[in-house]
Amino acid sequence: MWVFGETEMTYLEGLDEAEARSRLRNLFAFDVPAVFITKGQVAPEYFIEEAQTADVPVLRSSESTKYFYERIKPFLERGMAPQTTLHGSLADVYGVGLLFVGESGVGKSECVLDLVERGHRLVADDLVLATKEGNDVLIGRGHKLQKHHMEIRGVGIIDISAMFGVRAIRQQKRIEVIVYLEDWKQEGNYSRTGVRGRSRDSDPESHGASESRKKYYGDRRSGRYGSSLEVLRRPLCPTFRRKDPPVPGAGL
Repeated sequence: MWVFGETEMTYLEGLDEAEARSRLRNLFAFDVPAVFITKGQVAPEYFIEEAQTADVPVLRSSESTKYFYERIKPFLERGMAPQTTLHGSLADVYGVGLLFVGESGVGKSECVLDLVERGHRLVADDLVLATKEGNDVLIGRGHKLQKHHMEIRGVGIIDISAMFGVRAIRQQKRIEVIVYLEDWKQEGNYSRTGVRGRSRDSDPESHGASESRKKYYGDRRSGRYGSSLEVLRRPLCPTFRRKDPPVPGAGL
């Protein structure tokens, strides 16, 4: 993408038409996706002709070049950021983004629903769109067609915002903790003294990008915790905040 401000347009005006056409042809040979002209300047006729020949759209903005850059840069960063889909449920618990993952039917949605009933907030259920922003930020959000609905086995599809109000939902949240749920295995190695966290860098099963993020493992043992497994998950967030305090101004 090329941006022509007042300096660039003044430069072209200082050239004769044949030289200006030659410079523009060389520029458009780089397969430019679009050309923007700022400050409401009018492009010369030869400028439009060369752009049409190269099949390059020309757009004009009334904003100053500096302000145009300030507006277009974050838009392009969001639109071109790496994105993937994750199978899991994302909730905002005490300001910490908890992503519940695991095999289908292990109880991810039920855990998040119990958290919502206790005043926490749903971000996305079943399908989480994860976008990398910056160097170490992973933002999770739901699909636009989901509209904060959840599917609970044996119950059906429920509307969280209609049942619990708008305070029970959130549009997006930074993913900071990954909770991997699995069925109880007699031979499994489970921690008895507290949660067992792993760094994403050393965990081949980690989801998303390779930035450092905490991943915890928990078991669902039938008859021991019942449907209140979220009671064991809620202490993860204060513990995580004590070990990894948030950076001022980086809350998402």
